Amino acid sequence: MSPALSYNSPPLEQQFSQPDALQKYLCTCTTDINKIHGRHTPLMLAVQAWDHAAVDLLLEYDDLRASLCNAYGQTALSMAITQGNVSMVQRLLRRKDIEFYSQNRNVQQPLLVALEYQQHEILEILLQDPRANINQKDHSGRTILHLAVIYGDLHAVVSLAREELIDVDCPDHLGETPLTLAAKLHAGDQPNNVKIHQCLLSRSKVRVHQHATKTFNTELIELLGFV
Repeated sequence: MSPALSYNSPPLEQQFSQPDALQKYLCTCTTDINKIHGRHTPLMLAVQAWDHAAVDLLLEYDDLRASLCNAYGQTALSMAITQGNVSMVQRLLRRKDIEFYSQNRNVQQPLLVALEYQQHEILEILLQDPRANINQKDHSGRTILHLAVIYGDLHAVVSLAREELIDVDCPDHLGETPLTLAAKLHAGDQPNNVKIHQCLLSRSKVRVHQHATKTFNTELIELLGFV
């Protein structure tokens, strides 16, 4: 008989605070494994608790909705990325239904979460996944490379610039490319700035000097003087 959750039962977060409690619950429970209890699904709870065995058990369910998000836009994958839990991320990526992108703006996107939390090792893992569209644009027309430049994250810029399909000349809705943003936001000859510029210039298919002169882009002209 499955353990019924009565009205007076404590929240699942409290029930699963003890080691192996979530695994035991899953082995005997016949309720909806995708049901959100409080703020989390059982998969989210397992990820949050770093319970690899429970996650493995859940991933065996064919009807598991692995990319389900809660009211805060969190998914099991985004939570694992935020925690920096490499092995958990690798487990979740084995599911074919794990989503890298959502039409819902409120859902946390894996690549962007890895960038925001500077989880560089996880970012590298995500980039190796064929589901990762590195030129995907957000609502402002920016790609992850735009954002890496805005954050001044040299490691992320280098990793992204190495990708064969990366488009470093992709303009956002304001016409800014990663390179023109770098010229505006990271001017000067500081080592990290120069490396960011060099990475972007090495992958640009635009005749940068000609473009800078033609468009009177003083920031870009100044940038070219440093590299």
